[in-house]
Amino acid sequence: MATQTSSIAVPPEGEKAPHGTTLAKMIYDEVERLLAEDGMSKEQVFALIGEATGRQPRTVGANYYRYARAQGTTSPRAGVAARAAQAEAGDVAASAELLVKRISRMADDITQLQADVQRLHDNAVAQQAAADKLERMRALLG
Repeated sequence: MATQTSSIAVPPEGEKAPHGTTLAKMIYDEVERLLAEDGMSKEQVFALIGEATGRQPRTVGANYYRYARAQGTTSPRAGVAARAAQAEAGDVAASAELLVKRISRMADDITQLQADVQRLHDNAVAQQAAADKLERMRALLG
């Protein structure tokens, strides 16, 4: 590990990043540089940058991964993706169950409408038969 903490190109805790850049980008660039130059693990690099800047290694890592995800160079954390997929699956299952209930109610309503239409048809046929009978009786009377 040849890198000294004084050569870390990230501002100390409490100082802002220079205009035109972000702290997350600076941390990302520095982590990538140290990984390429010194062959350290990311955890070691996070600890080194944290020590040099007065930040917790987890804070350094969070900034690194936040920037990496924003750039599309790493995928979202597995836990986050799994929870999102699980929630989506639950939403889909709930939506499917609701859809099945609605379709079932619609089928019942259609069956009831068919019965009502048949009853109206039967009434219309009976009324027509009564009207025809009445007309024949009028013709006989007169």
